[in-house]
Amino acid sequence: MNREVFSYTTLNTLFRSSPTVQLSDADKYVIFSDLHMGNGGKTDDFSRNSDMFIQVLRNYYLPKGYTLILNGLFSFFMDIRLHNVT
Repeated sequence: MNREVFSYTTLNTLFRSSPTVQLSDADKYVIFSDLHMGNGGKTDDFSRNSDMFIQVLRNYYLPKGYTLILNGLFSFFMDIRLHNVT
């Protein structure tokens, strides 16, 4: 199966099996998009800001009850081996 078919099939399956969430005015969400995470190598655009990202989540958003939503292109996860992610 080629990558485009795999991506479409996988994303379509995830979309169809995802629950619908009703939002209210009391709900709090923080949305981060296009993080460009990698394995910490020289082509990893996220690595130099990863500490700041984690600190902001730990010290501000999560203690205040926000739900984290990661938005954007996540097909790059198919290019990264999990044991290489730092």
